[in-house]
Amino acid sequence: QQYLKDISTCHELIKSGESYELCLTNALKAINSETSALNAYDIYKQLRTINPSPYGAYLQFGDTLGIACSSPERFLRVESNGKISSKPIKGTSPRSPDPSIDALLSSSLKNDVKNRAENLMIVDLVRNDLGRVCQIGSVNVEKLFNVESYATVHQMVSTISGKLQNHQSAIDGIAACFPGGSMTGAPKLRTMEFLHDLEQGRKRGVYSGSIGYISPNDVLDLNIVIRTAIGYISPNDVLDLNIVIRTAIVTGKDDESKVVSIGCGGAITALSESDDELDEMMLKAKAIVDATELAIMEKKKNNGRTDDTASGTVHGQESSASSNNTM
Repeated sequence: QQYLKDISTCHELIKSGESYELCLTNALKAINSETSALNAYDIYKQLRTINPSPYGAYLQFGDTLGIACSSPERFLRVESNGKISSKPIKGTSPRSPDPSIDALLSSSLKNDVKNRAENLMIVDLVRNDLGRVCQIGSVNVEKLFNVESYATVHQMVSTISGKLQNHQSAIDGIAACFPGGSMTGAPKLRTMEFLHDLEQGRKRGVYSGSIGYISPNDVLDLNIVIRTAIGYISPNDVLDLNIVIRTAIVTGKDDESKVVSIGCGGAITALSESDDELDEMMLKAKAIVDATELAIMEKKKNNGRTDDTASGTVHGQESSASSNNTM
């Protein structure tokens, strides 16, 4: 209910001219008394199987921090010739096992007025960001409203590129474009202020940040951190496994029941219907929910448990993020 109320607030902000599009997030919680302690690698293994992605990553920092990422979205790429490009995602549709229905779903996404408007606003935002560091006249939309298909969803993806000015580096490109506009909305800075209030001032942390590489020869490739698990041990020895935007959080000590929180969200525009946005939010969470449940069952199997009660029940919603993005 809070998510639906927040959507209404977004609509009021849009009607009053304060924003064009707001990337709103929240969290769903599921409780299961049978779960053993999970870590990021447990979920990453499942994501590799059920939701392979082009910009995935697994990172482990000692015993205190682990990241399992299955992101389909490129934030920024800079090539050795100075070309800089971004591939924001806006627009989501489910897949179908029936090829004819699946093709229809893909076509419907590509031609949907609301999704095209949502995508176009972010394309314009990225064009503006790139224009701050690119040569005049070099910024170009290579692909507009292109549909890319993944294991569980079709996504509308546009590609924007430009040529860095001679005195601008790859790092300057990051400074001009970060955080990715697909995770904030437009206009970027003002919308982030509203999201901070809507999401109750909670920090997103790694959420909407980036994972990738920056090489010594000024080449880089960075993703947008979505469909990603971040696991860490808090000072009171409580395991907190947080998957940001399509996210799962596992809390509790090893001998206690675990709470799994699935975070997800979407962009709200003037054309957004509240019920449709709720359905899309659940669709985006599906891969993470499935991966988490499979990881729980695998953990129980390895511990000699043979029952199949891994599935939890969603029982509530809460705001899970703010606009304080961390790279």
